[in-house]
Amino acid sequence: MKKGKIKPSQILIIGAFILGFFLLMNFFGRLTELSRLGTQRDQAKAEVTALNGTLQALQTSIAYATQPAAVEEWARDEAHMAKPGDVLIIPVEPVASTAETVNFPVHTPEPVPNWQVWWSLFFGD
Repeated sequence: MKKGKIKPSQILIIGAFILGFFLLMNFFGRLTELSRLGTQRDQAKAEVTALNGTLQALQTSIAYATQPAAVEEWARDEAHMAKPGDVLIIPVEPVASTAETVNFPVHTPEPVPNWQVWWSLFFGD
């Protein structure tokens, strides 16, 4: 073989390897993008499910709040309203009385000097 001469078949093979390399890099990039988009899709599905649950709870609350029984319950409990013919009873708080305080004498022991404590420990008392 002569040095320095490149055959056309060698150029085609090298070109095919380069083209294959770039196609392979593009393929792996697309796989990475597919994985990222799949993760985003799963997160979006979870968020939609949570929002649907919230929607159901709010619709239930709205349905209850528009019923006459709920309005009447609110009027009696929170707005303190009465129906015609109801007898209102208003509780009166008793007058607060002050309790007498009784002082009990507290016995405080006299402090014993340290030398007497040591004397009783060594020699007994």
